[in-house]
Amino acid sequence: MVLAHPKGYGPFDERFTFLFNSYEMLGARRPRQRPSLPRPCPSVDRDLPGLSFTGFEGGMFKVGHSGVGLTFDSEGSLHHVLTEPFRLADHA
Repeated sequence: MVLAHPKGYGPFDERFTFLFNSYEMLGARRPRQRPSLPRPCPSVDRDLPGLSFTGFEGGMFKVGHSGVGLTFDSEGSLHHVLTEPFRLADHA
């Protein structure tokens, strides 16, 4: 268990124990508190003057970690994804 510790050692702050409760061994998991964000409407290009957009073609792409060098947990293993064409604003 991640929170098992040697004699004489204690947690830095008890309020953080919920971060290590992924298997609910420390009681019920706390509900996530995510803000409610509005989704952009189709007229977003018209409503935000001054923005310029860069277009990207869709297609099949490899994403993730190839197994060489440093990786972050969120990168996962190398896999294919299929994307639709999309545009991103190049500044705000």
